[in-house]
Amino acid sequence: MRTYSTSLDNYGNIPIATDYSSEELPEQRSRQEVYNFIVQELTASIPNLSEATGQSMYGRINKWAGKAILADVYLNAEVYTGTPEWDKVIETTDEIIQSGSYELEENYKDNFTRDNQNSTENMWSVVFDQVNAPDNNYHMVTGKTEFNEILRHAG
Repeated sequence: MRTYSTSLDNYGNIPIATDYSSEELPEQRSRQEVYNFIVQELTASIPNLSEATGQSMYGRINKWAGKAILADVYLNAEVYTGTPEWDKVIETTDEIIQSGSYELEENYKDNFTRDNQNSTENMWSVVFDQVNAPDNNYHMVTGKTEFNEILRHAG
């Protein structure tokens, strides 16, 4: 669903593909239809996700990450549908906060270190390393010097 919500943000009207055996191009849908689809899929899926956090969920999405994506979609509901959903944003984010599963890191930069698997703040990390995703580390090589330079100057 994250791909749909990001695409909805970036492009507006996008296709919804649910039949992956079809060879026909999916038809473009309105922002309202895509919003409704995302909310429906997330609200149906979130109860089935684990509430576990920590190392056992590193690289995996859990209930709280699902709720964070849902809150993000609600946050922009007015743009997509013409109707703001502020109460749903508050309700959903309050559930995450009240779960006690996450807290802000003392040092913000720790969220972006190579070894962030024990972060108390990161809800869902995409794993790029030599063990779990050895073919997906190009960004680690190309951005490492620039990123370290940014961090060095940031304090």
